[in-house]
Amino acid sequence: MKRTLAIPALGGLALALASGLGVLAMVKARRRPLRFAMVVAAILAATGLSQGKAGRLLHIERDFFGVVRVTEDESGMFRRLFHGSTLHGQERIGLDKGVPAGEPLTYFTRSGPIGDLFRVIGPRLKKAGGRVGIVGLGAGTLAAYAAPGQRWTFYEIDPAIVRIAGDPQYFTYLENSRAEAVDVVVGDARLRLRESPDRAYDLLILDAFSSDALPVHLVTREAIALYRSKLAEGGVLAFNLSNRYLDLEPLIGRQALDAGLVCRVRADLDVIPEERDGGKQPSIWAVMAADLGGLADESGWHEPRVRADSPAWTDERSDLLRYIRWRPIVR
Repeated sequence: MKRTLAIPALGGLALALASGLGVLAMVKARRRPLRFAMVVAAILAATGLSQGKAGRLLHIERDFFGVVRVTEDESGMFRRLFHGSTLHGQERIGLDKGVPAGEPLTYFTRSGPIGDLFRVIGPRLKKAGGRVGIVGLGAGTLAAYAAPGQRWTFYEIDPAIVRIAGDPQYFTYLENSRAEAVDVVVGDARLRLRESPDRAYDLLILDAFSSDALPVHLVTREAIALYRSKLAEGGVLAFNLSNRYLDLEPLIGRQALDAGLVCRVRADLDVIPEERDGGKQPSIWAVMAADLGGLADESGWHEPRVRADSPAWTDERSDLLRYIRWRPIVR
């Protein structure tokens, strides 16, 4: 699960509800100033419920999207990016943990589900001079998977995250990427993706979170239809489902069925202490496509659970309460 600071259960639940539902409400109510202001206030109030300690503070700022912190852990080995209470990336800065510089850490390690994905489809991306799109920038960790000749585009709504990820005094994933080009597009991903050419991407990765909550409008039927229109033939969608407060596997399974796509999920939760010390975090990922090829048969990947009574989410209909973990996962 995405790692959090010490959070009261009420605070975490309030944050998930206010942020996830709030983003959808903002999309619908942006022309109603009073309602819009109330939604923003709810999100900021929920964020304020989180508290705790994340190491030595290097940078902090608050903007429309919440509080962003850059910290250095107590050992001085890792630099970390927190949005609200949630760890959104970290990079090794010390020399004694046996982790090579620039290695993808947290929810993106080579031994985890996203590592499986790049191992299986990496050769195809290299042959095609592949194009990769990523919704959600974080610390820019995924850029560590880029190969020469590829073009990568990150979509990030928060300008503070863009500034921090691009500043090498904090994180160097973007600066050191081996891709031919790494572009960062600022703005809401659904709006900005519409502007991109159809069939432009061989791989689209959805890794957007508001603190530990899910931006509802990024997983609806209409959103997935948009992503599919931007995928080249044989393209793959990948979703980071890692979350303490939301059980997203049945939701993404329902959305895949609704779209007529093949879906597989891998939960990588049993992270041993040595792996945690090296920067790995538990994670859950899903992939979907018209044809997943060899990835569908990879060890550890399974068909998602789907609740028979759960309808697909649309821009007009969603039910976040149905997927709340009333006992948050603690790892």
